[in-house]
Amino acid sequence: MALVTSFMGIHVVLRRSSFYPDAIAHASLTGVALGLLLAVNPLITTVIFAVFIALALPLFQKSSKLPLDNLLGSLLPSAMALGVLLLALMPGYQPELISFLFGNILTIGLTELYWLVALTLVVLYFLFVFRKQLILISINKDLAKTSGVKVERLEIVFSVLLAMTVVAALQIVGIILVNALLVMPATIARTKARSLKTMYVATPIISLLTVFFGLLISANYNLPSGPAIAVLAGVALLLSVVLAKVGATN
Repeated sequence: MALVTSFMGIHVVLRRSSFYPDAIAHASLTGVALGLLLAVNPLITTVIFAVFIALALPLFQKSSKLPLDNLLGSLLPSAMALGVLLLALMPGYQPELISFLFGNILTIGLTELYWLVALTLVVLYFLFVFRKQLILISINKDLAKTSGVKVERLEIVFSVLLAMTVVAALQIVGIILVNALLVMPATIARTKARSLKTMYVATPIISLLTVFFGLLISANYNLPSGPAIAVLAGVALLLSVVLAKVGATN
């Protein structure tokens, strides 16, 4: 999970769309609720719902001509509230809600592990094959179009894979903290990296270390895994900003 979110996070940070995966994560609570209500594996319904949202957002933005941040700001509370209402219809929904809000790595079984491995391979293959086109799209979409890059097609695939990555991260860090894995390692790397190549090397290392030590703290002190990882990532980001500022003054 640390690997797949770190590489996806690089492109999220380059696109300056850190709020996007957060909105997808909050909206996916409705998918979780639908799975529990229909007595289906929540992973299946959550993936379907998250992909639907990821594909519908650009279309809705194009037809409504509203800014993306306005749409995301409206989607986040509405979709999450709908999920909470659906969960409230079921007796004893609170433990399920807490688990998906803040993550619980102990709920991951072999099925989820196989899904995670498959997703990681697909995402890494896609990002490796199309990395130059994706970087060009992030820098200048118009230039990418004139250079012959199939921008719309690549953005659709990227959005779908990002939605699936968000869903995969939910069980580890939860809906509220998913951006800790997707955005923070890439942001930390960006404060120190002098080139995109360095950022590609540094981000997964930072992500792996954050998750490893976060889980170590969680296991040793009997703390929830998601918040432990998120707090550690936040501390690392704060330190990197402070060190970068000290280095600049010196």
